[in-house]
Amino acid sequence: MIERKGFFIYFDDVECLNKLDKMLVNLFYVSEKEKYALIYFDVNKKKAVIDALKKNPGITSFEDALTEVDKYQFNG
Repeated sequence: MIERKGFFIYFDDVECLNKLDKMLVNLFYVSEKEKYALIYFDVNKKKAVIDALKKNPGITSFEDALTEVDKYQFNG
């Protein structure tokens, strides 16, 4: 079982999500109208994901998802 972490990403432009797809994250949900996305990623790569999100100019902010990921199993 892989430990996963979730983030809500708030963005200005949908084009910045193309960069997220190329990172080591799973894009779970996107709301173009509300301009946010939900991503999941491996806990071991949290620092690298945070650094990449901070460098992305289209992303305005991000925060921890409040869902309990422990209930879900992701097989790698």
